[in-house]
Amino acid sequence: AVPLHVFSKMLDIGLNPPTQALEVPYTINEATPRHAWVSVMLRPLVCPEVPSYCTEKRFEVRVLAPASMVANVDFLESVFGNAGEASLPENDAALDVEHWNGTTGCIILAPHLQGLGKKELGLPHWDDATERQRRDGMAWKEESEQYNNGGPFKISTRTARGCFVTMITDNYFGYCKKEVKTQLSFSCNIFGTEEEHAGGTLAWASRSWGGQFVQDYRVLRPNHHYGEPVEPYSFQDAMSLLGDE
Repeated sequence: AVPLHVFSKMLDIGLNPPTQALEVPYTINEATPRHAWVSVMLRPLVCPEVPSYCTEKRFEVRVLAPASMVANVDFLESVFGNAGEASLPENDAALDVEHWNGTTGCIILAPHLQGLGKKELGLPHWDDATERQRRDGMAWKEESEQYNNGGPFKISTRTARGCFVTMITDNYFGYCKKEVKTQLSFSCNIFGTEEEHAGGTLAWASRSWGGQFVQDYRVLRPNHHYGEPVEPYSFQDAMSLLGDE
């Protein structure tokens, strides 16, 4: 587990990326490139509508990224849609009590967090750390040691009331999508809905009467078992049983 004050330090750094990361891609060749953050509000479905029982329920998640990572935001929008400008009343989840399930997420893309030193983040020296901190790599022996050995990582915090914030230090599109799905699972658990694990499949009972029938086609009688010989029946038997049907 990451100490809360260390997460707070990372959040502060994560929200203050280097200028180059904020460059808007289509302005980089201009004399004065523009710098900005980009974001998208998502409203993934948590519970579908059940007519005469309940309306559909969604949770909200805001994705923030330096402008140089706008492609990641565009990818998420293509998967989960765009819930619009959250500051407008018609898009404010808190005002949509019929469809908001009360949980809120935030995802911040911050690749510049890679390479931060453990000491810089406020992690304890090895001699002052607990056994768990040592086991989890939340302590340092040399001042030059980097958090997570300088590699990419994600770090999350969440509350029992349903607020969660995640920072991702990799620009891989799939990590963003997986994090939205992770927060969606957490939202489902808090709201009390059953998670769907079948890829959204709608299934109904069906029967297969077969595609080919020949005179010597033989099948076993219903409710047979293999403890003793089973008497089969023939195509003629089946036709006689069907009668005029």
